[in-house]
Amino acid sequence: MPLFAPRLIYSAVAVQGWYLLHWLEVTPLADCGAIFAKVLDRLASGALRLPPAKRYRPQKIADALRDADGTPREGKLLLDLSSWAADERIVL
Repeated sequence: MPLFAPRLIYSAVAVQGWYLLHWLEVTPLADCGAIFAKVLDRLASGALRLPPAKRYRPQKIADALRDADGTPREGKLLLDLSSWAADERIVL
């Protein structure tokens, strides 16, 4: 994930996350499969829910960028390109 260094250094920003690839390298395949199965079961049952995503069409990319740079929120902002073929002209 690219980070804009000046913004990270000169503002009160915290970057949090985890590095799944390293975990996959050091965890036996059977254990990985069992853990992924548990996560998928919890997602399917509703015991574990992902935060809602807010979707933007390409015509609203300016709104998406403004919201992405705004206050903290729950969920991800997604650019919905499903209508890309129908909307060949995108005006910013």
